Amino acid sequence: MLKKKYKFSVESFKKAFPLKIVKKNHLSLKITPNNKDFSRFNLIISSKYDKRSVYRNKLKRAIFEWIRLNLPSFSKGKDVLIIINSSSKSADIQNFIDNLKTAFESIK
Repeated sequence: MLKKKYKFSVESFKKAFPLKIVKKNHLSLKITPNNKDFSRFNLIISSKYDKRSVYRNKLKRAIFEWIRLNLPSFSKGKDVLIIINSSSKSADIQNFIDNLKTAFESIK
């Protein structure tokens, strides 16, 4: 589980204008700088993706676990909002993780 220190509220992100937007097949990343010496993350999965919260939470846990394991490799001082597209219902969790890897490689 990712520590609360590495998460931020979506409301605080809406006030800031994203500097960079990265779009991949199933997800989008919105990135803004923060004044901290670590990066923070949050995730938005719409109920349009799946009406059942069990599946949305399973995907959310898998993505946050991947972030926790790869936290030292991320650049510091950024807020990253991950948005899952609702049109990606047929994709499995590993497909999301692969897209997330390529998206983070493109922002380094």
